[in-house]
Amino acid sequence: MFEQRDGMLRNILTRAVPDLAADCAQRPKLASGDLRRSAAMLREFGNLSSAFVYFVLEAALADEAPPGWWWLSSFGAGFSCHGALMEVQ
Repeated sequence: MFEQRDGMLRNILTRAVPDLAADCAQRPKLASGDLRRSAAMLREFGNLSSAFVYFVLEAALADEAPPGWWWLSSFGAGFSCHGALMEVQ
């Protein structure tokens, strides 16, 4: 859900969202380094809302991450496609 407050669009999440996200994140059995690019972008730029995915994607491509099927997902008012499956070659 979204609301406008002081001219700004804000996301409103239910209290269940963090637990649901944590449960889903545990299912892919990610290795410790799988989120290193995301962590690096958070350290460097902070929370960029939905645009954050583009910074991580750019870092992964610049780092010559392995090709294959990549899942891109985001939540925020500035990103209308909340998920995308991409084949990177």
